[in-house]
This record gives sequence, structure tokens and C-alpha cells, in this order.
Amino acid sequence: MNILFKYFPLLFFVIFIMFFSSSLNAQQSNIEKRLNALEEKNNELERKYEDLLQKYESLKVEKGLIEAEKWIEEKETKDKQQDETISSLSSYVDKRIEKFSIFPEAKVFLSGYGAVGFKNQEGDESTFNALFAPIFHYQHSDRLHFLIEGEFELEDDQNSFALEIGQADIFINDYLTLVGGKFLVPFNTFSERTHPTWINKMPDLPIIYGHGGHGEHGSPTAGIIPVLTDIGLQLRGGAPLPLARGSKINYSFYVVNGPRAVIEDVHVEELISAMDEEEDHAEDEGDEHVDEGDEHAEEGEGGSVDLVFGSNFDDINSNKTIGGRIGLLPVWNVELGASFMYGEASNNIDFYLLGFDGQFQYRGLNVLAEYIRRENDLPGGGNQNVDGYYAQASYRLSGLSFDNGIADKIINGLEPVVRVGQIFQEGKDISQVAIGLDFWYLPSVPFKIAYQFNDEIPDTFLFQWAFGF
Repeated sequence: MNILFKYFPLLFFVIFIMFFSSSLNAQQSNIEKRLNALEEKNNELERKYEDLLQKYESLKVEKGLIEAEKWIEEKETKDKQQDETISSLSSYVDKRIEKFSIFPEAKVFLSGYGAVGFKNQEGDESTFNALFAPIFHYQHSDRLHFLIEGEFELEDDQNSFALEIGQADIFINDYLTLVGGKFLVPFNTFSERTHPTWINKMPDLPIIYGHGGHGEHGSPTAGIIPVLTDIGLQLRGGAPLPLARGSKINYSFYVVNGPRAVIEDVHVEELISAMDEEEDHAEDEGDEHVDEGDEHAEEGEGGSVDLVFGSNFDDINSNKTIGGRIGLLPVWNVELGASFMYGEASNNIDFYLLGFDGQFQYRGLNVLAEYIRRENDLPGGGNQNVDGYYAQASYRLSGLSFDNGIADKIINGLEPVVRVGQIFQEGKDISQVAIGLDFWYLPSVPFKIAYQFNDEIPDTFLFQWAFGF
């Protein structure tokens, strides 16, 4: 009995250890089972996540395909509508050409422009004026085209008619055209592209262009040159460039009769007459009188010379005027050009013209700028130099939208215009700031109003109703 009590604690401890060990094993087994269950759930969640990720990627691809198909369908619809519009327009043009046909191989087409204007210049009487300039096109064949532009103008107390253009075009190939006759000279871009009344954003010419017989009354200065026309031959064309979308180069080179020189100083005219008499007399008296005449000419004041273009139908000398222009379009809406002209006018007056022009278009914004320098000899010796520029910006408000349909039509037809210019010449510089507003009643029928703030010449108010057809 004593032995039992003696080892009872040891026996109790052994039993306790055995029980505790069994409990620990049972708990460990339960923990392992729970861990295994959690691991299986985690694996299942990972599988579900991967499935969801794959489904998401599939949905993205499917959605992209749907959007792509939708875009393709919309594009096809737009292309179809555009093709239908082009087809309808081509059909309309073909029918109009057929309407003006003379016989099957020839087509005649009439276009042109005109204007009714009003001018109120400070210090002068206000007046209305009118112009009509029809242009006849005759398409003889795919390679031969004729163009004739006449001008009917009401000026002072007379009705005047002039042949402004009479030219033939031979299309040599896609990059070269031969032009012969009386044509608009491609010096800068205003004369050839912008001077018609319904294309010009202002009711008058830029300050550097004088009233050159193209009907835009109200030009307050003689300018540097008129709207240029002349008689001769011209090679022109263009070619694409691998720079950007719409990039290309255009070029034109010409030989023409050139201008006549009008001496505006009476003293100089008398001087030239005296020199001619001295030279004739020198044939009998010797070289002494010739030397005296030359010395007399060198001492002359020189006066001033005006170059008259477009009326030298029978050339006054054998020296022809040459010139050309090269235009570069690095992108479709930007053009930069350089022009030159060189020749000899009457009275042995050598001259040259140098010009630069630029144009930028973006949506409703249109920006133009030109520079011209003219240099010519003076009959009494020395040179006469004059240069100038103009810059113009206009913005068509056609992108605005209003709830009121009438307001839409009025606002969208408005086009504010600003033009600045300056002429630099000996004795007096002339500058101008003109502000205008155009309303486009139809795509080729604008109503234009403008006011010119001038320096050294009177300020002028102008209105014009122009039309093209």
C-alpha cells in the first residue's frame, strides 16, 4: 500500500502525459485538416480568379471586335453616302456640261464674277460702282482648253470693256501645262487666285496692289504693281512631295512682253528729248556734244517712273520680260511661295520685281500675307525703289450652333476680316489698317462692309455686294 502511495504521483504524471499527448495529437490532426481545407479553398479561388481573368480578356477582345465592327460599319455607311454625293455631283456637272454643248467633241462653260459697290472716301464724293466679268471656257479636247475673260465696267461717265484674259492651255502631261496668250501673271498669288470680287475678302485691293483694271474700285493708292496680266508664253504645273499628307510643289515660268514705262516728271521728259536732239546733232558735230549730253543726263533729277502692265500688245523693244514662281506646300494647309520678274521697259528702263507669299488655312481660319519689292532705273540716272507688304486674317463663323434657325443662318454666314499693309517709298510711307465683316448669303455671294484707317491717304468706308457664278 505504501508502495502504491509512493509511486502514485509518478503514475499520475505518466497518465497525464499520455492524455495530454493524445489531446495534442488530436488537435494537431484537426489543425492539419483545417489547413488542408483552407489550401483547397485557396486553390479553388485561384482557379476561379484565373477563369474570371480569362473571361475578362475574352470580353475585352469581344468588345473590341464589336467596336471595330461598329466602326467599320459606320465608315462603310459614310463612304457610301460620300460616293452617292460625289456621284450625284458628277451627274449634275455632266448634265450642265451637256446643256452647254455645241457639238459632241466640244464643251462650252460660262463662269465669272461681278460686283456692285459703294465708296465714301474722306474729302471726296461718295459713289456707287459696278462691274461684270464673264469668263468663257471652251474645252476642245482632253488636252486643249481655251479661256476668255471680258470685263464690263462703269467708271466716271463711260462704259468700258476690256479683254482681261484670252489664253489657250495645252495639257502636256500630269505635271506640265503650256499656256499662251494674255494671262494672269503668276507673281505671288493675289493676281492669279484671289483678286475676283467674290474671292477677295475685302471690298478693295490690298494696299500694295493698285487699281489694275480688274474692277475693284476704292483702292486709295496706286500701289506697287496692279493686278498683273501680260501677253506671252508660260509653262506651269505641280507634283506631289513625299513629306506629309497633301504636300506638293507647284511651279510656273513665263516670258512676256513686259510693261511700258511712263515718266511722270515733265522735266525728265524734256531732258530725254534734249538728249535725243543732242545725240542726233552729235553725228555731225562730233563726240563732244555726246559727252555733254551724257553729263547733262547724269545731273538730271531722275523724276519718277510708273510701270504699266498688260497694255503692251506690240512690244516696244526686243527685250522680253522673264519671271516665275515656285510654291511649296509642306503640309496640305500651308503654302509658301517666292516670285521674281526681270525685264526692260520703254526708254531703256531696266526693272525687277521680287515677291514672297504665304497662306495658312485651318477650319474657318484663313491667313494670307505677301511682300513685293520693285526696283527700276530712272531716265536721268539712279534707281527708284519701293517695297511693301500686306497681311490678312479672316475667320468664318460656320461652326457655331444655336437653337434658333434664323440665328444659325445669320451667325454662320458671318466672316470678320482684318487686313494691315504698308508701302515704303522715298518721301512718304503709306500704311493702312482695314477692318471688315462679310456675310455669305450664298456660297459665292458675299455682302462686304469695311473701313480703312489710313496714314498719308484719306480714310475710306466701303461696301460691296459681290457674286461669282
